Amino acid sequence: MAKIVRGELAAEVRRSPLRLLIIPLLAIDLFFLFEGPRYWIGVWPQASVAAQLPALYLGPAMAGVAAWVAAKRGPGGMGEDGQLLPVPSRWRSATVSFTSTVVYGLSVYAVGAVAAAVVSVPEASLGFLWMGSLLPGVAVILICTALGHAVGMVTRSILLASLACAVASMVVLRYLANGLELLVFYGDPSREVAPIAVSFRLASALLACGAAVAVTVSLMGWHPDGHRLQAACTGAGSVILLLVALGLLYVAPRVSGPLVMAREASIPLCSNAVPKVCVWPENRKYLSELSAMATRLRNLPSMMSAPPAFFEHGLRNGGAGETEQGFEIIEGYLWSAADGMAQRVLDLSIPAVCELKTPADEAKVVQARREVLTWLKSHAVNGRRPAGIRGGAPVDYEEIGRLVLESQHIQQTWVQERIKIIKDSPCAA
Repeated sequence: MAKIVRGELAAEVRRSPLRLLIIPLLAIDLFFLFEGPRYWIGVWPQASVAAQLPALYLGPAMAGVAAWVAAKRGPGGMGEDGQLLPVPSRWRSATVSFTSTVVYGLSVYAVGAVAAAVVSVPEASLGFLWMGSLLPGVAVILICTALGHAVGMVTRSILLASLACAVASMVVLRYLANGLELLVFYGDPSREVAPIAVSFRLASALLACGAAVAVTVSLMGWHPDGHRLQAACTGAGSVILLLVALGLLYVAPRVSGPLVMAREASIPLCSNAVPKVCVWPENRKYLSELSAMATRLRNLPSMMSAPPAFFEHGLRNGGAGETEQGFEIIEGYLWSAADGMAQRVLDLSIPAVCELKTPADEAKVVQARREVLTWLKSHAVNGRRPAGIRGGAPVDYEEIGRLVLESQHIQQTWVQERIKIIKDSPCAA
């Protein structure tokens, strides 16, 4: 039996109209994989998330093409003699028809994941793509494909159903993907996908697929030779399955918890320099530059003290509740790492000792500390803030970026002026 099903599926895949659209679907996936920043290359958790995010666009595309294919094929269910197939054969035919469409969607998604892996291998540490980060994208593609297939099968409108499904899926994902945590949007090595949470999403996807198949079977039953009561029951069952699937998606964040959770700390990868810098092994490609940043923070005026080691966030206590502030590398910008490292130096060198006397004194001290912190960050990166960074504390980043290129005497005088403001501000009684 399994051999017969495999043979029918292979034949259905070969003659599917989707073979004409495989190149455009691949183009969609690869375009959205590579069109943005490529900081993820060489970092396995980041590459995994980058390979998954095109599902935001591939999912709606699959909803549209699934509706097109379903409307074009129709429910089928007729044997070579023109008679309606028996019930088991109808279910098999409907399953094979739907699965052939799914095969194309998941194959395109897999090719994108392989492309992300290929470009990451030269720079990455030992490891591979994280399957847990790829599974939410699989769930999104399955759900979109199932909904498109069902709508196309019911409406039999080749053009309108395709456009409606593609646009509706795009709008829903645009506004609900984040709130419902349908996808992972950032691949920090200190975080991983929670197995229970992703299981809820995959269960919802499989129920939606079952509903799509059941819709096809119910439509077969409306043939003059069919049993319409049985078909109506199957159709009602498909609606119930679909509602349960959507309900699972809605309650998943509340029942199963967040899609991502803190990852258990692994043995860090550390530099040999002083101060030592330790990162998650997946962030190996940043270690040499981070070590250079730590060295610059060590070579500061005598009133500043660097700690013996800097740790990336999540390595001390495996995530939340760390006793020492760790640095983070956000979207490949080492400016974010400089922020955490500079904060450690500032806290060691100029700790907050008391509550200040007046709000005006507090405002002056806060501003002075912000300026010293920005100077430390600029010193760490040996220049001004990267152009791609926006927002942040209300300080003159351009001026401070130029300051770190001045002589040590000029910098020391500037820093001492701000330290004097901090230390001379009167404490509340």
